[in-house]
Amino acid sequence: MALPRLCLCLLSCSGSWAQGLWVSQPSSVQGTEGGSIILPCAYNSTREPRLGSYTWVKEVAGARLELSNETQEFRGRVSRAQDRSFLRERRADVELRDLRPYDTGTYRCLVKIPTVGAGAGNGTWLQVLKLGPPPPAPLTLSMLSLGFSAAVGVAGGVAALILICHKRRRDRREVGPQTEAPVQTPAPELSYAELRVKLGRRPAPTGEIVTYAAIGGSLRG
Repeated sequence: MALPRLCLCLLSCSGSWAQGLWVSQPSSVQGTEGGSIILPCAYNSTREPRLGSYTWVKEVAGARLELSNETQEFRGRVSRAQDRSFLRERRADVELRDLRPYDTGTYRCLVKIPTVGAGAGNGTWLQVLKLGPPPPAPLTLSMLSLGFSAAVGVAGGVAALILICHKRRRDRREVGPQTEAPVQTPAPELSYAELRVKLGRRPAPTGEIVTYAAIGGSLRG
């Protein structure tokens, strides 16, 4: 019964077994543009490893591009697991920072143990997702109450304005139209002056002819 269980484990695990060395890595991972991602890799061997090394490569059009800071495409963006993690915990993880769209691709983990041999994982597909707009902030209770208070205040102001306009119209109807009294222009003050007129050489009749003329304004003596 042990043989079927061993076959089932080999079929369910993602990795490869070569010369007593088993290398396992996930089939796919996802990261966000500008963020960081850890490409996990683990191995197991029939002997206790005392020395060893590991390398990650990106497979591009049949070629292999080493995932390290010495490679121009990844310079300054790669961090490797410590030696203790590699020998004691048998981890061969690598971290890739500041992800870029062209980082998308297949990455393979290669492990080498001098006393055992070399092995390689089946490859991990890295998908770099573009950074989209931030999601809208969720509505909180304080935001809802603030919006309700603002709406009530606006409604109250509109209602007060309507009442003031209605009251003014009603007051105008009760008072009725107002007619302005005509402005009376004061009559000019008239003064009279006495004029004496002599008519030629004709003998003056008995009595003198006196003519009065009205002159506007007032005469001051």
